Amino acid sequence: MTRAAVVGAIVFAGAAALTAQARRVNPAADPATDLVRVRAIVSMTSAAVDLTIDHASLANVQVTQVGGQTIRGVQDTDAVHLTGNTAGVFTTVRIDLILAGVRPGASIGWTTAPVGVGTATLDIDNINGGSAVSISHVSSSDRPTRVAIEADRLRQSGPLPQPGGIDSRLVLGIFYPWWEPATWSLPLFIDAPLAPYSSQSVADLTRIMAQAKGTGLDALLVSWSGRDFDGGVDHRRMLACLAAASAAGMKTAVFFETPAANPQHENGLADPETVQAWLTDVVDEYASQPAYLRVDGRPVVLAYASQRMSAAGWTQALERLRATGRDVLLIGENLNTLRLPALDGQFYYASNELAGDDIRTFDRTQSLNVRTEHLMPGDRIGRRIWAATVSPGYDDTHINDGRTPRVTDREDGRYYERQWQAALDMRADWIVITTWNEWLENTGIEPSGRYGDKYLSITRDQIARFRRALAVPR
Repeated sequence: MTRAAVVGAIVFAGAAALTAQARRVNPAADPATDLVRVRAIVSMTSAAVDLTIDHASLANVQVTQVGGQTIRGVQDTDAVHLTGNTAGVFTTVRIDLILAGVRPGASIGWTTAPVGVGTATLDIDNINGGSAVSISHVSSSDRPTRVAIEADRLRQSGPLPQPGGIDSRLVLGIFYPWWEPATWSLPLFIDAPLAPYSSQSVADLTRIMAQAKGTGLDALLVSWSGRDFDGGVDHRRMLACLAAASAAGMKTAVFFETPAANPQHENGLADPETVQAWLTDVVDEYASQPAYLRVDGRPVVLAYASQRMSAAGWTQALERLRATGRDVLLIGENLNTLRLPALDGQFYYASNELAGDDIRTFDRTQSLNVRTEHLMPGDRIGRRIWAATVSPGYDDTHINDGRTPRVTDREDGRYYERQWQAALDMRADWIVITTWNEWLENTGIEPSGRYGDKYLSITRDQIARFRRALAVPR
């Protein structure tokens, strides 16, 4: 039912400067500017190699095996870590990169650092125009080697166009439909709703849907673990939420619980056949109803923990689904771009893991990664949607399930405001609120005994700012 916690307790102190920053209306400059497409060929005999960029931002990375042993490539801000080689074995990988901030007249540094015994060689090509144009060759070395390349050479046949905005600009809240009147008296809860409710009551759900609509949300995403889960309980819940949304003039969509999408219906890895079957049910059972959220005619699905299935698995499931005449717009939850080649966009559930203003660095990386995916060589989908997550805080100290308790202090709303500001500054396409009502982890924004309607009021103001920002050139 609940999300995995990150070890540690985090308590934040508010600062007047950050509070003022959180109330700005206009976003900062778009980080996805002065974009270029570059190919780096790394040949290595060392066990690992670190490739680091300076005076530009590493917006996107795609690592492809060329020869030798299978290498794992991981982006870490402006570095790529290549690991998995056996020392002494000659291995070659191709790294396709999108760089941001490659400004005219600048000099961009490339540092190749073998790890342990062995060497590394680096070749750099400009691929803005599609075909490779050689720019630099760095001879094999067993120590860190830096080469400086003129930005103008990297910009030739470019720069690439900025990602720009998208037509749909949505604010969505994650909604959990498993609450009953008896649950509110359990010792698991630090806080509880001002008006206790039953998730089985269409009248209660209609009130909640109307409240969300009045706050400015476009839809509530309903946690769903398959049509047949636990005797069909999630199916009944989804139908009740659709009925309530229809009565309130609101929209709703499926929050797809990927870890349970397997024949055993257990928390684990998903498989393509089960995912396809579940998405077929989403299209057939819910998406035809007027209250179901669609974008450009496609039913919207957000998939939690999309890393529980490979990119190849997602490609297989979605291609087979579309071969039946069905389609979905699927946004996957993930930290990296490994599954983006198969999906329509990305979000990350637990932004409340981030301390203080670290959300800005995180959102900047996510914005660059997701919004430049369509510029990678061979992309077949087009511009992805980056759904930034905002959360008011976190507290799971009353849950006794073996986890290490974690607290992210709300700072009387300032933490939430900083998350909104970072999303706006980094050019979020959509906003996902974690959450509307996850009471066990205390991430909810709906009115409560402890906070009243404070977080609905903040949300209403921030959504208005998000809407106003649409007039700012993107």
